[in-house]
This record gives sequence, structure tokens and C-alpha cells, in this order.
Amino acid sequence: MRFTYYFIFGIIFLITSCAQQAEKKPTPTTESNIGREKYYAGKLAIGVDTSIAPIIKQQTEIFTFINDSVQLEETYANEAILFDKFRKREVGVVIIPRQLSASEIARFKEKDTIYVRQIQLAYDAIALVGNKNGKSPQLSIDWLKQNFSPSSKSSSIKLVFDRTNESVLKNTLDLLGYTDKVSPNVYAVNSLDEVINYVAANKDAIGFIPYSYISDTDEERVRAILDRIKLLSLSVKDKEGKDRQASANQADIAEGIYPLTQNISALSRFSYSDNLEWLFMNFMFREKGARIFLKGGFVPAKIPERAINVNPNPVDTEKN
Repeated sequence: MRFTYYFIFGIIFLITSCAQQAEKKPTPTTESNIGREKYYAGKLAIGVDTSIAPIIKQQTEIFTFINDSVQLEETYANEAILFDKFRKREVGVVIIPRQLSASEIARFKEKDTIYVRQIQLAYDAIALVGNKNGKSPQLSIDWLKQNFSPSSKSSSIKLVFDRTNESVLKNTLDLLGYTDKVSPNVYAVNSLDEVINYVAANKDAIGFIPYSYISDTDEERVRAILDRIKLLSLSVKDKEGKDRQASANQADIAEGIYPLTQNISALSRFSYSDNLEWLFMNFMFREKGARIFLKGGFVPAKIPERAINVNPNPVDTEKN
């Protein structure tokens, strides 16, 4: 009898404990296990290069809609400011329009004791734009190299950048092989809108802007810009060695024939845990984020799959 009593008492105690445990709700921490799913909650500070702000704002809007328990704190600034905040741990994810070099990753490790995790999200490009009524020269990489050279002083062409979008100028100079001085025909204005205004008003100007700024032609803002300027092309050779014209567009970027491309990359501190930083980066890399990049005119690093339903029934050829 005593054994039966203790056995029944133990069963009642176990059931009561399980019931009390089931009533407890997960507290809003970075992550909590709920069965096989993970419940993510908390704040995540991210830093974004201003040149890719429009497309990343679309990403954050959809991400927070799906993950409504995660609050994003967004900073849009140039690369120098973002890296400073990253070193000070004021942001957990940095998104920039290029990949860090091996030496830069090593510098973060040696100087700041930060082990960087980097993933490529998509391909963007540097678009060349000209005056609607201007007669643009036959552009090529060789032509650009000659006109960016410090010794080039006689050309009437003005090459115009936005000084706040340092990545576009830096990536252009890297692609052309210049690291220090450039031609006096290279100018900088104070915003992308000023680049557009200058090109629209001057027939001898060529503007260098992020393709992402004019890629989403569904936007009324983009259509208004393209009514004032035109997208310029470069003479290139395709994979078979044939001469072609290529411009900043999804097809030429995806084919790999447009030379002024740049990578959209996300950086975070390396961690073995599946944290908020990885949740956000993974969202942008996988299907939902890839579709947002695709819709915005980018070429995602991971192309989303498309399901095609095929009717298995045979076609009745006798019907008219």
C-alpha cells in the first residue's frame, strides 16, 4: 500500500510540474527554443551604405513584417562611419556594395579582435548616365582609363560622382587601376540628385551612379529620372570574343559581360550561435530576400527557384 501511495503521489507531482512548465511563455530574448522552432526577439542594429539604401529598406520592411518580434535599428551612412560603429559594437550587421579583401579581414582580426563573417548577397553595378541630347563618345574601359588618368587634361568630358557615395568612386577607381591621383576632369557633387541634375543640364557630362538608384523602373521616382537622362553602354567583348555593347542591367550583369559590377555583401562578427545577425543575413540571402533583390533590379547571389506546373494529361489533337 505504501508503495502504491508513493507511486500515485509521484505521478500527480510530475503531471502538475509539466502543466506549470507548459504555462510559462518564452521571454523576449535573442532566441528561445520552442519545440523544433526558434523564437527570435530583441533589437538588432544594422549599418547600411547610403548607395544601397533603397533596396535594403525594402529588405528590412519585409523582414520586420515576417519577424515582428525583432526590432531593427538602422543607420545609413558612408563606409568609414559604418566600420567605426562596427568596431565599437554599435551595429551588429554592416551591408556594403563590395567585398572585404583578405587584408581588411585580417586587420579587423589583428587590430580589433573581430572575426568577420562575410556573405555575398547580390550583384549591383555602377551605371554610366548621360545627357538625353548629348553625343556620348564610344565608351570602353580603355577610354575610361585614359580619361581618368592624371595626365588627361584636354578632354571636354566631365566625369561626375556623388561625394557622399564613396563606394561608387572607390570601386570605379579600383576597377580602373587608380588608387591616388586622377584627372582634373573628375568632379564630385553633394548628392545623387545633383549628379542627375548636372548630367541633365550638361551635354558633355557622364555621371557615375549606383545602378540600384535607377534599377526599379516600377518606381515613379525612377521613371522621372530616366525621362531626364539616358543609360550609357560600354564596348565590351563577350565570352566568345565578339564585340558587344553592355550596360548596367540585370541581363548583362548576370551574364558577366558588364565590367563595372560590384558585390552587395553583409558583414557580422563570427558566432557559433544562430543569433539575430545571422537570422537577418540569412533572410536576405535566401529565397524571400533574393526575390526582393531580383524585383529591385539586382542579380541575387542565390537565384530563387521557380516551380512550374505541367499538365500531365495528353493533348487531344482531334479537337479544333
